[in-house]
Amino acid sequence: MKSVQIQKKDGVTYSHVPEIGGTILVPLFYKHLAELMEAGHCTFQTFNRVTDTSQGIIAEIDNKIVGFGIFDHKKGEEELFDVFIYVDPDYRQRGIFVQLQNGLLTYAKNNKVDYINSFISIKNEVSIKAHRKMGYDLFISEYLPEFYQYIHSTY
Repeated sequence: MKSVQIQKKDGVTYSHVPEIGGTILVPLFYKHLAELMEAGHCTFQTFNRVTDTSQGIIAEIDNKIVGFGIFDHKKGEEELFDVFIYVDPDYRQRGIFVQLQNGLLTYAKNNKVDYINSFISIKNEVSIKAHRKMGYDLFISEYLPEFYQYIHSTY
């Protein structure tokens, strides 16, 4: 998998994967998304957002992926779309979600992205709690009322 290490913190290596096509992230994404869809935490629309050129930020411990975030951003655009963040339940409460979000924010700042846009199912209590803990203001989406939306400025 072609990746660029961003940082190592508390035994976790964080890396940026510029294109997820042909990497383990695609099957991992579909596996975890299917689990979340079954639990009613996301919808089929999330599948449509991911392409081979989507990017990822991964968290690894001893070469095992314990968390990842997938996002879309086309060079030169001012918006980045945060498609999906997942942390293995066995590795939660270790700051991995925060570091994945920070990696996303660092990427956005380095690429002159003005804001990050994301949707979270109103049923996904784990994700809602994690986003609120980071201080994000969540509001019900006017386009998708079964989702919270947050738009995070990179400034």
